[in-house]
Amino acid sequence: MIIYGTALLAACHLLGIFLGDLLGQALGVKTNVGGVGIAMLLLIFARLYMAKQDLLPKLTELGVEWLLVNGRGRTAAQALEWIDRCRLDVLYTCQ
Repeated sequence: MIIYGTALLAACHLLGIFLGDLLGQALGVKTNVGGVGIAMLLLIFARLYMAKQDLLPKLTELGVEWLLVNGRGRTAAQALEWIDRCRLDVLYTCQ
């Protein structure tokens, strides 16, 4: 299965980890402080910005949305079923 938006997720994750390390150094601790949280916020803001500027293809937007909601009480099978339904809806509405 292809999960669209993983490049955007990876870029946000790397930047979040880097900023978390910088924040940790600024606070005088030798650890990452909030890097994953920063990464998730960056991903949300990047998705919203790119969608508003019409730079985000619909399948990529659905993939990023799936990455954001996957951990909220859904099993992997339910999440895969959800993204397949969304992908079919997009393909049928685009034709």
